[in-house]
Amino acid sequence: MPAIASATPNPRLSSSSRPTSVTLAVRLLWGLIVFLALSIAAAAILGQVFAVPILSPVELLRSIVSVVVNSVLTYFIGVGSRVARNILLVWLILGLLLMAANPRGFSGQDPIALVQVTISSVMLFVRAVAVVLLFSRSSRDWFATVSRHAQ
Repeated sequence: MPAIASATPNPRLSSSSRPTSVTLAVRLLWGLIVFLALSIAAAAILGQVFAVPILSPVELLRSIVSVVVNSVLTYFIGVGSRVARNILLVWLILGLLLMAANPRGFSGQDPIALVQVTISSVMLFVRAVAVVLLFSRSSRDWFATVSRHAQ
């Protein structure tokens, strides 16, 4: 009998029962991923059109890996993974530290660097909002419930 009970889906854990804070955070994160993917494509196309490389091959590869990693994290956050949520928090903190350690765009002398810093700042802000939403009380309770049900 316990096998049947554990095989039945828990209605509290369906995606429709996710708290609004988690749903909004996941949507923000997917929006960032789409924006990043479009930015990579635009940079690659503009680089070809104007024969001026906007992204070096290393930056292009790093950007593509970032899209893939962010997609995986966002998927797992959406299904209730506390590990993925914590990785996102660490990723946010590292991003803030790296931005503070590399102030080249803040000098205002390199317009491309200034645009990159502005876009990165907006993306970090949106990611920070998503992280705050993911650590709100209703989100924490939902992640805990999903975690308990998975055990």
